[in-house]
Amino acid sequence: LNFIMLPVSNQDEQIEVVATSLNGNIPNPFNPSTTIMYDILEPCPVTLEIFNTKGQKVRTLIDDWKNRGHHKAIFDARDDRGHSMASGIYFYRLTAGNYIRTRKMLLME
Repeated sequence: LNFIMLPVSNQDEQIEVVATSLNGNIPNPFNPSTTIMYDILEPCPVTLEIFNTKGQKVRTLIDDWKNRGHHKAIFDARDDRGHSMASGIYFYRLTAGNYIRTRKMLLME
């Protein structure tokens, strides 16, 4: 058997950002933490907030200017005061310029 050695790049392929988007969280359901991924097309102010099923904001993960690119935030199932949150359904909302999108996640014990 003859093997041909091909050059292999040790750099990950970069996928171009084509639109601002809220891509979801992994894992979902989660315990004790989850990673929320999102893309920003044009530099802009960004907020990423967590809400309970009553619509009450329980946590602000991001409130900052973000550049174009792929981004992520880790949610550790704690509210803004640092208290552990109960199992259940929560919503996370990304606001980036004129873009607003909300998705659902499940915290399980």
